[in-house]
Amino acid sequence: MSARPPVILNLKPSSKGTALVAFFDVLLPSGMMINACSLHQKDGHYWIGTPGQSFVRKDGSRGWNPIVSFGDEQTEKQFQDLVTPFAVRALEEKQGRVGS
Repeated sequence: MSARPPVILNLKPSSKGTALVAFFDVLLPSGMMINACSLHQKDGHYWIGTPGQSFVRKDGSRGWNPIVSFGDEQTEKQFQDLVTPFAVRALEEKQGRVGS
């Protein structure tokens, strides 16, 4: 029996910022749901941003505290490699660009 693929839910394309292209939730093969992920793209490369909580620094600039993080770089890479293609495909489907 093969592992279930991740399921991308509630994908909403976005044009905020220069690299942000969508927000979405993901149901992982483990059954864990991560809400409020973001899909980014720059120079043909896509990556996933995990949810964070904004805060204002003393100087007035905005920062982000991670809500979801990974224990090491290899685990984060596995997450990126697993979820990113499914998120890109969901965005393409939403935009009607699949099959080209």
